[in-house]
Amino acid sequence: MNNKMGNLIFGNKETKMEPVNLKTSVKAKEFTKEPMGRKNVDVLPGIGEKKKELLNNDNFILASQIFGIYLSLNDNEKFCIFLKKYTIEDRYIVQIITIFDEYSSQFFR
Repeated sequence: MNNKMGNLIFGNKETKMEPVNLKTSVKAKEFTKEPMGRKNVDVLPGIGEKKKELLNNDNFILASQIFGIYLSLNDNEKFCIFLKKYTIEDRYIVQIITIFDEYSSQFFR
């Protein structure tokens, strides 16, 4: 999947979507090193205990489930809206989109 980064608007706030340097994010680097398997959602950037709990309450336990949402929506803006529901910050949303895009190109060629 090759989603172009652009600008997203949340309310009156515009967020510039630029590719993230995966070298700067330990979670991002670790995530793209190997197949997703049965990794929990908290392996994703910006998802700590609180956000993990929010996601788990809606039965999102595995990172692969979030990746499935990303693939099924096939739209960065809609995916951002989905993640915002769980109070994930814009900078982490950009990182998640970037690693999912990288993951797709690495493991689905």
